[in-house]
Amino acid sequence: ALKLDRHQSWLVDPPIVRPHARCLLSIAHMAPIGNDAVAELRGRLEKMALHPYRFLDGSEVPWDESPAATEASLERFLVARHGDVARAEAMYVAHLVWRRRVFPIAREGAVAAILDDGRRFKRVAIAADGCPVLLVDFRWGYFLGEYSKLEHLRAVLVFMEEETERGEREGRPQSAVIGFGGAPPLDWAGALAAVLEANYPERLNRAAVYPVPRVVSALARAMLGILDPGVASKVSLHYDEGQFLQFLRVQLEQLPPSLHGGLPVIERQFLPDSKARMNRTIRTGLWGGRGPAQKLLNEIMRPLEDLPQPPPPRPHRLQSAPPPPSSTRRPRRRRRRRRRRQRRFRGCWAAAHRGPRASLAVH
Repeated sequence: ALKLDRHQSWLVDPPIVRPHARCLLSIAHMAPIGNDAVAELRGRLEKMALHPYRFLDGSEVPWDESPAATEASLERFLVARHGDVARAEAMYVAHLVWRRRVFPIAREGAVAAILDDGRRFKRVAIAADGCPVLLVDFRWGYFLGEYSKLEHLRAVLVFMEEETERGEREGRPQSAVIGFGGAPPLDWAGALAAVLEANYPERLNRAAVYPVPRVVSALARAMLGILDPGVASKVSLHYDEGQFLQFLRVQLEQLPPSLHGGLPVIERQFLPDSKARMNRTIRTGLWGGRGPAQKLLNEIMRPLEDLPQPPPPRPHRLQSAPPPPSSTRRPRRRRRRRRRRQRRFRGCWAAAHRGPRASLAVH
């Protein structure tokens, strides 16, 4: 039986509306946000001097003229912060800064090669409820190939931006995601999860990880701990093909042939060292901790060009000592003490270098 929480229970008996509108209804169903909260959030943002909204290609518009300033977009930020206006405001401000530090990302070189390949990231179908179905294929231990994790992270951000813009044009703001092809590099997955949670709120309708052998389902469920609890509740692990299709609300013919047949048939896609490579990927990710993921997040962001920089240090200039005061006794006392120390030091130095007789003569 499917484990459907309150966020997904409406899928059992979906409302009779247009397919592209059903996906939109899930946002309001998850956490109803009143118009007053949206208006309050907008009012707070309008009082601030915010960064402009930067698109994927580097062009910019004022934030209140951007796609992120619509009522639905502001509502998504409120839903992600459980209706807390102050936290949603901080999240929105950080999102604008993040876009200015990450974009533009040019679709060229390694990024273009990863996306044009079509094996790792692609849209494969439209579900019965109108949500686009996106496939992320980890290729059974050969996900990275000849490219780095940073290049893959940039490529998936380009893919997300293109699919988000396409979904908004089609009236499909949320997507269903299939995680296929074994375990991903955990540091890469952790960095991606942090980016999506903070900057693409409520864009995920549901996600299915398939196929997951029953013997490793507990480990796979534990690996979902890198996700936010609200996001993790939308992720389901599947071994059976029928339950997988029912959860996604798609037909088998809509999916690529590589996903057909269940685990016994899919295992024929393994290369001789696929299992060893996946085991090594899991061990490396578990022992590495959060440091590698944080390093990826730092590498993808560039410094803001318009942040106020600290003033340069002043050049060192030799300054003459102030003239001694004429009518005070304190400078005279200091000079006397300094002369006594100098005489004492000279005497000690002579005693050390001229022998005992010199020391007696000095004393």
